[in-house]
Amino acid sequence: MLSKTNATTYVHGPMALVLAGLLVGAGCAHGNPGGNGNNTNNNDNSNTNSNTTPGSLLLGQNCSASRECQSDLCLGVGQELLCSVACENDPCPSEFYCAHVDVQIAPAGEDVPTAGFYCLPDRGGLCKPCGSDINCTFAGDRCLDLGNGAKVCGRDCQHNGTCPVGFECRQGQCWPIMNTCDCIPERVGATRACQENNEFGVCLGVQTCNNDDWDACSAGIPSFEVCNGVDDDCDGSLPTDELDADENGTIDCMENCTPSAEVCDSVDNDCNGIVDDGDPVAMCGTALNGEIICLHGECIIGSCDPGFVDIDGDPATGCECSMTTSGGDTCTLAEIVGPLTDVAGGQTETRTGILQENEERWYYVQALDEPDVGAGACDNYHFRVQFTVNPSDVYKLDIIAETCGGADECSQSVVDFQRYLNFRDESDPLDPIGECPCSDTPGVGENLCSDNSMVYLIRIFRLLGTALTCEPYELEFTNGVYPAPI
Repeated sequence: MLSKTNATTYVHGPMALVLAGLLVGAGCAHGNPGGNGNNTNNNDNSNTNSNTTPGSLLLGQNCSASRECQSDLCLGVGQELLCSVACENDPCPSEFYCAHVDVQIAPAGEDVPTAGFYCLPDRGGLCKPCGSDINCTFAGDRCLDLGNGAKVCGRDCQHNGTCPVGFECRQGQCWPIMNTCDCIPERVGATRACQENNEFGVCLGVQTCNNDDWDACSAGIPSFEVCNGVDDDCDGSLPTDELDADENGTIDCMENCTPSAEVCDSVDNDCNGIVDDGDPVAMCGTALNGEIICLHGECIIGSCDPGFVDIDGDPATGCECSMTTSGGDTCTLAEIVGPLTDVAGGQTETRTGILQENEERWYYVQALDEPDVGAGACDNYHFRVQFTVNPSDVYKLDIIAETCGGADECSQSVVDFQRYLNFRDESDPLDPIGECPCSDTPGVGENLCSDNSMVYLIRIFRLLGTALTCEPYELEFTNGVYPAPI
């Protein structure tokens, strides 16, 4: 694939011209982003693009002289020069609208046209948030105050009062119906700009209001350029070998194509005009516990079977990690553990699992404080939840008690939580604490035996930014097993 050239501009889809101004600013919709959008000196001949073929520029493209435009008019709109045409008596083409322009500048050596109605490209500026008029797309667009602190850009509609669907002409500007840019029943059919972006570029598109929600964005997914005559990275231009220089109906890079078996290499090996369209298994083989796909000329893991995940990104090892899980997805769907009693040496249950970064698991644990019989009885209630295995210390716990009244009953981001009464502390002789020993009718050296049964909701999660490991955590729930730590 040859390098790209700015000598040829390629428009990808109907909205490429319309929305380009959203991303590169006024004056940078096409061609070199450092072009004539900042041309404020109409006496400077240095801005003239000597490489532009006379009469080759389309409506809406930036220009430096009227002779460059097919319309023979390079119009000054604000501080930007672009190809335009008068629309006082003739309608504008699709994706353009007729607006009043108070012309202030002109290309070097040309007279400034009179103020009037001219065709301007629809760059999707309607409903763009603004603080003042200067934030809006063209000089005639106003920053509208919708109330409640919301300000958005309007659009000039003085010519015939026409506005896009979802807008109405008021005070010479297109206002959103009901003074909102949201998708509501009154604005069904309204559109807004959207984009898809990744490391290859930014593709522009639109979303349409459908009842009370926006449809999916129409933008394509950017990718690196391949021999197909399409602007794959959505930068507005094609590599020179994707052009049809000899105008024989076939792009240059396909004219000398010799068919061969399709492989995953971003090349149209079988010369059918589509790259990497062979059978994924034939091109890339199979993956353990998953599926391999060809993406951008590389074999990668496309998906994993339920319960498995790819950690190392190597197709050769496939989806090598078994995601053993326990617990519920949410607090209301928490997995029930127990109930755990504190008699006869107590009870223990364990759970294991592996979580990805944005996952969490929930457990519902009832820890019972069974009746303590006889004088001098020891209340063995000691609820504890702890990690007995915590790979690289990446897992943490949040504990929400039935009554979250203090630090002993509610903890966040811990690895070990305990609530216990199987002790006696006489640090304060007038108010000893603990229930070992205890009695229903406490005497000297005893406290009252009380029922401390409680439900605990426990959330487990993995710390953000930590590496995923195939080693599972092990979580231990106990009651009446461990001695008091004091």
